[in-house]
Amino acid sequence: MRWSWLTRTRGLAVLAGVAFLLILFSPQIQRRPSLLIEQPLLLIESWLQRAVGGVRMVTGQFTDRYVDLWGLSDENSQLRGEAARLRQEVTQLQEQLNAAGRHDALEAFGKELAGRAIVADVIGRDPTNWYQTVLISRGQRDGIVVDMGVVVPDGVVGRVIKVMPKTAVVLLVSDRNSVVPGITQQGRDEGLIEGAGGGRLRMKYVSTLAEVPIGELVITSGLAGTFPKALRIGTVSAIERMPDAISQQLLLTPAINLNRLEEVLVLPLPERETGQEPEGKK
Repeated sequence: MRWSWLTRTRGLAVLAGVAFLLILFSPQIQRRPSLLIEQPLLLIESWLQRAVGGVRMVTGQFTDRYVDLWGLSDENSQLRGEAARLRQEVTQLQEQLNAAGRHDALEAFGKELAGRAIVADVIGRDPTNWYQTVLISRGQRDGIVVDMGVVVPDGVVGRVIKVMPKTAVVLLVSDRNSVVPGITQQGRDEGLIEGAGGGRLRMKYVSTLAEVPIGELVITSGLAGTFPKALRIGTVSAIERMPDAISQQLLLTPAINLNRLEEVLVLPLPERETGQEPEGKK
């Protein structure tokens, strides 16, 4: 076994020696002895160049892909921004459409109720919460005057208490200083409605003989001229009876959510209160 290994080793050594001698005594080496060193170096250089070329190719492909991905990222950002802008435009258009629909409904309701009613937007509220008031977008220039009634199709909002050139202040029916004459729709029992705090209303001076059921609808009575008859004010939620009292009080839930007002209808005062004469009698 040992001799076999030695024999193979000697054979390889002899072959290597012969190859070296052939290279050494080749005509090219004889003419240029430096080739003995140059050729191995050239082989190494060639190998290194191929390796570097491969690395450059891979790096170039990676760089190209990175640039492409960066471009796609920018494009995606632009598309997301455009999509957000379009969504906002759709929201605004939908809101404008909804507002236009509410304005049309108010105008139609105003024509049925009083031909010269004025549609106004709610643009502010009393920030102190001392009073239950809202600011509307119509004023003296639009024909608004103090004591005009303010409503929406679902019920009474309040009345105008202050007028500026372009705006006006409306005292809501839920304020303690508000007074609206009302009547129960079924029993026809009259009383005065004022704010009771906590978003509720109170109907005072109702006869103790009146049997008013919970859930009874209370509407405007048409007295005092601020509101026409039969506008919704609220529904009876509780009854307060005091011993030996000559009247009872009804607690009401307002017919509308006064915290969500966006557009309102301002009603003209009766002609006898504005000092105007009916057409044809001037």
